[in-house]
Amino acid sequence: ADYYNHRIQRYHVGVSIVGTTVAGGNGAGPGNHQLSLPYSVCVSKTTSAMYIADSGNNRIQWWSSGATAGATLAGAGALTSNLSTSLSGTMDIRLSINDTDLYVSEMFYNTIWRFRLI
Repeated sequence: ADYYNHRIQRYHVGVSIVGTTVAGGNGAGPGNHQLSLPYSVCVSKTTSAMYIADSGNNRIQWWSSGATAGATLAGAGALTSNLSTSLSGTMDIRLSINDTDLYVSEMFYNTIWRFRLI
């Protein structure tokens, strides 16, 4: 997660020192093609989709592999009301081993959320 450049970079370790932007990179903002201060990212082992803690927008974004825009799963502007929460500030995220749960820790409020993905 490239926090101050508002994007997610992919690096091929041992192959190149140049990163490729795979999410965001369109300036800071709330659009589905933008990120603001992304803090953490997890990649699904089964779908290669990315889950991004978009801290500046107080939301969790889902980006499918190769997409130019994401969808909000939780937080500000969530697509599904049963996944909507009031997220705030810096967040870290992790996927469960079988990609069925997404864990979000809100560092400011000392809260851990669990979202069922299936």
